[in-house]
Amino acid sequence: MKSSNKKMPVCSLGVIALLLILLVPVVLMAKPIPVGAGDWTESHWPYWGENRASHNHNGGWRHSHPTGGIEARPQSSDSGDVQTGDPSTNVEASQPTTPASDAVTQPIGNDNPSDAVVPVPQPGTDVTTPQEPTPPAAGNASNHLDGLCFSPYLKGSLDQDISSTTIDFLLDKVTPYTGSVRGFGSQDFWPTFYDKARVKGLVVAGAADIWTDRAGSEAEVSALTELCKSKRVDMAVVGDETMDDMDGPAAVGEATMLDYINKVKAEGGGVPVGSSQTYYVWKEHPDLVTACDFVVMNIYPYWEGLSCSDSLDLIDQQYHDVLGLAQGKPVYIETGWPSADSTIDNAVPSPDNSGIYMAKFMEWAKATGARYWYFNAFDEDWKSEEGDVGPHWGIWDNNANLKPDNAAYLEVK
Repeated sequence: MKSSNKKMPVCSLGVIALLLILLVPVVLMAKPIPVGAGDWTESHWPYWGENRASHNHNGGWRHSHPTGGIEARPQSSDSGDVQTGDPSTNVEASQPTTPASDAVTQPIGNDNPSDAVVPVPQPGTDVTTPQEPTPPAAGNASNHLDGLCFSPYLKGSLDQDISSTTIDFLLDKVTPYTGSVRGFGSQDFWPTFYDKARVKGLVVAGAADIWTDRAGSEAEVSALTELCKSKRVDMAVVGDETMDDMDGPAAVGEATMLDYINKVKAEGGGVPVGSSQTYYVWKEHPDLVTACDFVVMNIYPYWEGLSCSDSLDLIDQQYHDVLGLAQGKPVYIETGWPSADSTIDNAVPSPDNSGIYMAKFMEWAKATGARYWYFNAFDEDWKSEEGDVGPHWGIWDNNANLKPDNAAYLEVK
């Protein structure tokens, strides 16, 4: 066919030009953005409505803070990243925007950003890998336990096998209420316990079970040293009340304790090392203070026949005494109150007093800035060999039920 040589009207050319102007932006917008182009991230996509705040974006992970408090996750540094939802009901919606390239930190123990912080893993970190939290900070919220002593022998004897399932079950009980756990050994099930506790984000104090059996004690020290070297614990406590000589000869002398502590310090890869001794022992053994990176003072006003109302005066006095001789090192407290059995002078063990003492101590610790591991997580039947109050020191009973009089003063973190 012969082509026409007629010219197109000017008005038709104008219409075509207008259509081209309108179509070009549509075509450009439809062009996919290549992966890796510039610094484009998912957070630049348009607002996603009510589901935006809870979407697991920009790396696909969330991290529960070791000591409770609020959750943190990496977010875009784009100041236009819209946060939505009701801040009173949606925790993530109320989080501040933080540059993804910076270390994200959260407070230890409560939701006050001015408190001490620990690093939260950045995108690409395996969340099942235990992180490197710092020791529990001073001054946690009074309704959250700063730290908690943990032993799993709720029923039966000490020679029973503790399964991984049992450890999971018991850890699930305590984790919502505390930021740190302290164990009492380094062999058998204890390494498994420490691993699981750290995966849950808890600060872990490992321990060497030291007593009169020299071979057994040395095996514990060696096992604790290995746990420190492999960074499976955050702190190391060598011995518990081993030098207490109030009721008879000490289980271990100072020279032996110094050998044990120095071994863990020398070979433990820099993990802080301390010991847990009755408060007066620290006053009598300054070389022990010098050897340790931190001090744990055990103080139980119940055993001294003091009432709940008078107990805090003793704790305050002795804490400041030990703090004064600790050479600037952190001082932690181990304390607790039984919920049943024998009265000693004005010290009455009862469910009510157990809750009141715990609440008053937590309030004092918050006001003072004292650090602690509260004794004990669970009632344990085997402790009847330590007297009739022995099985009743737990915040949870021997069926792993939180005791009502303790629960009244605790909140899930």
